[in-house]
Amino acid sequence: MLKYILPIAILAIAVSLANAQKSEMNMIERWGIYEVTLNGPDTGNPFTDVELAAEFKQDDRTFEPDGFYDGDGVYKIRFMPDEVGEWTYITKSNRSELDGQAGRFICVEPSEGNHGPVRVYKDFYLQYADGTPYHQRYATNPNYSRFPNYLHARREP
Repeated sequence: MLKYILPIAILAIAVSLANAQKSEMNMIERWGIYEVTLNGPDTGNPFTDVELAAEFKQDDRTFEPDGFYDGDGVYKIRFMPDEVGEWTYITKSNRSELDGQAGRFICVEPSEGNHGPVRVYKDFYLQYADGTPYHQRYATNPNYSRFPNYLHARREP
């Protein structure tokens, strides 16, 4: 009896590990970035000669982000899913090696701290996509923390 249980247990563990690795590769959290990476032509001027986009679908919703050339014959398309569930995509390009590449992924609930993109709320306020208020902490200048000291130093004779 033991000689039958051990091989079945090993097989079950191997299948579950394979499925876990497969699902991890095809899962992205809501408001995360899903990136499609393709190898294509690196001759000529890929910035002007190659057109690349993808059609991402979920149920009756469709989004078509453009792709870009990332160097060394690598092209990328980035997409941020905004709804949980299964998404599919197919690439569109004027180059045959980039055209018609299809795939799918599962969008899962966002992790803690991922509130989504910031949007305008009631004309004067900002909030994240999940409704969490957004409060800006610093000015756009990374040296803002030194700015008041600079003003103080200039006032002294």
